[in-house]
Amino acid sequence: MSECGLSPHRIRGQAYDGASNIRGAFNGLKTLIMKEVQSTHYIHCFAQQLQLALVFVVKNHADINDFFDLISHLLNVIESSYKRLDKLRETQTTKLVEELATVSNVDVFVAVIDMQSQELNNRFKEVNTSLLVSMASLCSRKYFKAFNVEELLKMAKFYPSEFSEHELGALKANLQNYIIDVHGDPRFNKLKGIGNLAKMMIETNKHTIYPMKYLLLKLTLILPVATSTIEPTFSTMKLIKNDLRNKMSDQFMNDCLVSYGEKDVLDSINNNAIIDYFRNMKPRRE
Repeated sequence: MSECGLSPHRIRGQAYDGASNIRGAFNGLKTLIMKEVQSTHYIHCFAQQLQLALVFVVKNHADINDFFDLISHLLNVIESSYKRLDKLRETQTTKLVEELATVSNVDVFVAVIDMQSQELNNRFKEVNTSLLVSMASLCSRKYFKAFNVEELLKMAKFYPSEFSEHELGALKANLQNYIIDVHGDPRFNKLKGIGNLAKMMIETNKHTIYPMKYLLLKLTLILPVATSTIEPTFSTMKLIKNDLRNKMSDQFMNDCLVSYGEKDVLDSINNNAIIDYFRNMKPRRE
C-alpha cells in the first residue's frame, strides 16, 4: 500500500475467507488493522460463511461426520450407473418420508442446530450484523420501503472519521429531506440496487444536495461482503507457478495473474498492439 501511495487510514472495510491467522481476535490481520484504524470493519465472506460453518459443525460431531461420509460413498456408487440412478429417483421420496418418520434421536439434531447457530454467531458479530441491517435501509426497491433514518444514523456512528457528533445531528435532517425529495422524483421510482441509486444521485446532482447521504452510499458500496471473485486467482497461482516454473519472480507471476484474471480486458486488446509493445521494449530476434 505504501508503494502505491495508499494510506491505511483510508481503509473502510476488510473481508477474508475466515482463516484463523486472518480473523483472529488478538493477533489476526483484521485485528491488527482495526487497532490502527477503527472504521475498518471486518465482514466475513458471505459466499463462504454458511459452507464453512456447516463444515465446522460436521467435523466436530462424529455422528453427523459419519453420515456425510456415508452419503459421499453412496453418491459415488449410484452416479456410476444410470440404472441405479433411475432406481434411486423412483424410490427416494417415499423412502425419505419413511426414514424421517422413524427418527428417534431428535436430541442429535437439536444439538447440531445449536452448534450451527453458535458458529454463525461467532462469525457474525454484533457490529457486522448492525452494519448489514443498516445497509439494507438504503435499498430503493418498492419506493424505498426499507428506508429507515434511525438505522442509517446507527450506521454513521460506526464511522467516526466521517461523521462527527455535529454532523450526526445534521445527518438526520439531511436524510429526512432526501426521502421526501426522491419520493417525489419519478426517476427514482424503479431503481434496482444500491449501485444504480448512487448513479442516479450523480446524474440528478443530488449527491451534492445530500452529500452525507451519498457518503453512506459510498461506504456501503465499498464495504466488502464477499471475496468469491478473488478466490479463483489463488487457484490460478497453482497453475501458473507450477513445479516447472517454481523459480519465477514475483513480478513475472503478478503479470501472468493479471493477464489471467482480467481476461475481458485482455480480449479487447488487439494482438498486433501487444506484439508491437513487446517488440519495442527491447530489440529481439523475430
